[in-house]
Amino acid sequence: MGQKETVLFLIALLSAAPALADHGALSLDMSVGGAGLSLAAPYASNGGRMVAVDFEAMLGLRYALTNELEFTLAGYFEPELPYSADNVPVTLPPSSNPVSGAVTFSLSQFGIVAGIRYVRGAVWKLVVGLEGGWNHRSYSGIQFAFASGQPDLPSFGTDNIVLQPLLGVEFAFADHWSVSLLSRFTVLIGPDATVGASLMLSISYSWFL
Repeated sequence: MGQKETVLFLIALLSAAPALADHGALSLDMSVGGAGLSLAAPYASNGGRMVAVDFEAMLGLRYALTNELEFTLAGYFEPELPYSADNVPVTLPPSSNPVSGAVTFSLSQFGIVAGIRYVRGAVWKLVVGLEGGWNHRSYSGIQFAFASGQPDLPSFGTDNIVLQPLLGVEFAFADHWSVSLLSRFTVLIGPDATVGASLMLSISYSWFL
């Protein structure tokens, strides 16, 4: 092949639209990133909220029913981190009147979500989806410091329904391998309902079934 033919071949190769090849793919996703949740301090009678920011890890599976439609299943975990909030009104029995003080506590989370994604593209892909599932928050090491003392308060957990719209991009950089950057808007429904967001970087390996 001469130089002219080689140049024409490379131009044709680079300009050709790559075929979609995700139909039937089963993908393993390993994700890490950061998440934030708007929360009231535990045992707060009322008052302002704080943003609890944590590291998040997620492990999931995806199956491509078509080139553009994927079903997902994933579990996620946020490790225990300490937080504090000042000027928190807390009602301590037997009194019925709240007193203000500083609350310190540790918080961890985990959950399971399943969802559906619309994927558009071949090498670079736009990803839009919706996930739903279960979220568990665990509060521990709760202390309330105020003028008359510093009592320990009982640990507790909270379970919520979670809904997560997501938007991001995926890049298929090699056969079977891709990376993606996905943002999620989190809505917790149930006790102490609230909202949050996360940004996750994922690496994925796919088997074509």
